[in-house]
Parts: sequence; C-alpha cells; structure tokens
Amino acid sequence: MPQAKVAILMSTYNGEKYLKEQVMSIVKQDYADWHLYIRDDGSKDNTVDIIRELAKHNKQISFMNDG
Repeated sequence: MPQAKVAILMSTYNGEKYLKEQVMSIVKQDYADWHLYIRDDGSKDNTVDIIRELAKHNKQISFMNDG
C-alpha cells in the first residue's frame, strides 16, 4: 500500500528559541512525503525571520503569512 502525503500544520508565537530545532526534527525524519505549513500569530521576536529562512531553503516548507 502506498504511503499518503502528510500535511503538517504548525502555529508559532515567539518561538525563536526552539523553532529551528523543531523544524529540523521534522526535516530529518525517514518519511519524506510531507509538507510543513507554518503560520505565525504575531511574534515579537525573530520567529518570522527564522521561518522565512527555513522556507527559502526547503521547498517542503511554506510560510502562510507570506502568501
């Protein structure tokens, strides 16, 4: 049976401390047929910049606030 594509939804708020580590944990999984959609809820730290940088370098990551 073929594996299904997985959509991962992530919401962030002032998450700069752990965001990159959390996303890299998803990226490094064995299962490869996924897409990560991230939405930020008005962060005041560098969360948005981190999300933009991660999405710029990985086509499986979309930043919903930029769209």
